[in-house]
Amino acid sequence: MYRIKNLLLLITILIITNCQSQKKETVYILFNSNIEKHCQFSLFRNGTKKQKVKYTDNKLTNKNHIAFEMCNARFINIEDDTYKTMNSIKDLNIVDIDYLYSKTEKDWPNTAPQNIFNIYILEKTNKDNYIMYKVKWVDKFK
Repeated sequence: MYRIKNLLLLITILIITNCQSQKKETVYILFNSNIEKHCQFSLFRNGTKKQKVKYTDNKLTNKNHIAFEMCNARFINIEDDTYKTMNSIKDLNIVDIDYLYSKTEKDWPNTAPQNIFNIYILEKTNKDNYIMYKVKWVDKFK
């Protein structure tokens, strides 16, 4: 009986370790509050009954955080800003909000944004410069 308990404990630890060690995909989203965009949004976490939604990127700032809102998703910065030039972002995996939604909805409830993505938001400051924010996806529901 003692051996069975130890074996079950070992198996549980191995499963948890394996789940936590899965490689996260690093993605970058371009932020632009001057352009009206469209996305496919669902009120259901599994992505059913999507509808096309118009939105404009929104940036909210307070003393402690910067929040970005895009198509009913909210992202909060979790690290200091990092500056990148245009040349340094051309090879990045730049995606849109629909990509994030489809990837998390595909395997809902087994996936959560925090477990599958390292997300960075790129805000253009002038012709050749961007500010890069490492963010946490709080939720797609406000």
